[in-house]
Amino acid sequence: TTDLEILRAILERSTRRWEFVWNGMKISAPVTDQAFYDDFFAHRITIAPGDALRVRLRIRQRRSPDLGIFMNHSYEVVEVLNHLPRAGQGELGVVGLP
Repeated sequence: TTDLEILRAILERSTRRWEFVWNGMKISAPVTDQAFYDDFFAHRITIAPGDALRVRLRIRQRRSPDLGIFMNHSYEVVEVLNHLPRAGQGELGVVGLP
């Protein structure tokens, strides 16, 4: 479970990859959660630039034969748990004025 900031959304049911920022890294991953698309197309969720999604992220890894370590190879959003709207700037108040 992790948070992904949306850079580019694919607003149709497909296996095309969205672009996200995850832990400071740009990644691409398809969103395969059909319930998320049901909510999106029913307008229960609206997406704007800078929003984030709390998701269950599947990470596939491959072992690098040269380095002997596992490296992330591909990503998939298997479930969207929550939509996190971008934090907006609050109203500015003037301190000390009635």
